[in-house]
Amino acid sequence: MDIIFHGNSHFTLKGKSGSLDTNPDDLATSNKSNIITLSEITEGTVIEDQSDAKTIYRPGEYEVVSIMIKGLQARLDDPKTGTKNIIYSITVDDVKLCHLGKLNRVPTPAEINELGEINVLLVPVGGEGTLSSGDAAKTISAISPKLVVPMSYSGDDISKTTAMKDEKEITMVDVPSLKAFLGEMGVDSVPAQKTLSVTPTNQPLTTEIVILDID
Repeated sequence: MDIIFHGNSHFTLKGKSGSLDTNPDDLATSNKSNIITLSEITEGTVIEDQSDAKTIYRPGEYEVVSIMIKGLQARLDDPKTGTKNIIYSITVDDVKLCHLGKLNRVPTPAEINELGEINVLLVPVGGEGTLSSGDAAKTISAISPKLVVPMSYSGDDISKTTAMKDEKEITMVDVPSLKAFLGEMGVDSVPAQKTLSVTPTNQPLTTEIVILDID
């Protein structure tokens, strides 16, 4: 599975049999993937088919082009907003990924048990109305994924620098909320990369953080 980051909580997941977009900003233009998942739905919202993709925005289990999707409704800490958050576990090419959506609290033991073993975790790390950096670190500890990709950090404060490492140019992304999260995880900095390619056999033995550059 190849994972590409488009900013906020929008990712493209590419597998051998098809592809999936999570939380695109514009449904009408997200017609290159076979599947679209939406995490945040306000009560009363009606989703109309605006592309050729299968749009998933309710809890349940789905299979489209051999991609397995399970949606779990997870309450938010402020139910007055009328917004419902859906956590998705998505299995592509025998790699299981979890997208936490706009979760703003640590998942319960029951929710973590229902998700099962997770290889890749997409976690909000300080964007408005989502997990604080401290709660993001607690969530990672509870779920114990092999790979963690931060998301939903503020794009207004992003700055980038380049440096040479092992005769290769690398990009370093500097964002206050992202830096705070890395501090909670005991990491100084992580070079950004364009794509994360994950197979059942190339995963680390212990949890590693991957920063994806915005495509």
